[in-house]
Amino acid sequence: MIASPKQETGQVPKASGLPPPAVDLSIVIVNWNSADYVRRCVQAIRHNSPAFSYEIVVVDSGSFDRCGEMLNREFPEVRFVQSQSNVGFASANNLGAGLAMGRFLLFLNPDTEVVGDALDKLVKALEQQPDAGLAGARLLNTDGSLQTSCIQSFPTILNQVLDCEWLRRLFPRAGFGEWRHFAEKPRLPLPWKWCPVPAS
Repeated sequence: MIASPKQETGQVPKASGLPPPAVDLSIVIVNWNSADYVRRCVQAIRHNSPAFSYEIVVVDSGSFDRCGEMLNREFPEVRFVQSQSNVGFASANNLGAGLAMGRFLLFLNPDTEVVGDALDKLVKALEQQPDAGLAGARLLNTDGSLQTSCIQSFPTILNQVLDCEWLRRLFPRAGFGEWRHFAEKPRLPLPWKWCPVPAS
């Protein structure tokens, strides 16, 4: 069970936007000084809307960067939650999850963009495997290349020592890293691409 973090006042922040009826997928996005990325992320979801019902919950973790105003103006269907302090990434996700109403829950970073019908494929894959508790997705860089860090094995001393991009590219089929599965024929959807933060 995912619990919402306790606030100093002892109350959970209220979300703006109308609470939707039960939906198939809840998408939780945590914002911290990344309103422009949130805008592009939500635009991509809207542009590639899945065939099933969904909701978007955006939690601002104490950055107060006018993200809520932007969402209210441009995406009024998005539920926005303002945390009065930076509670951290995990707690902010838990806060959004506590308000989510979907059968499935997707934690989506604000610097990602959904591609094509990836959300439909992801939910379909979960529906076809009812025993699965969670699923990870293949991530692409902005140039379309594979971001091999999107799959990780259970951490051991050996695989953490060998966990580097150079080794993954040099030995894609090596048995000491889960990235070897990417050398096989893909069977999972490609839900989003990664948009790196530009250097300041």
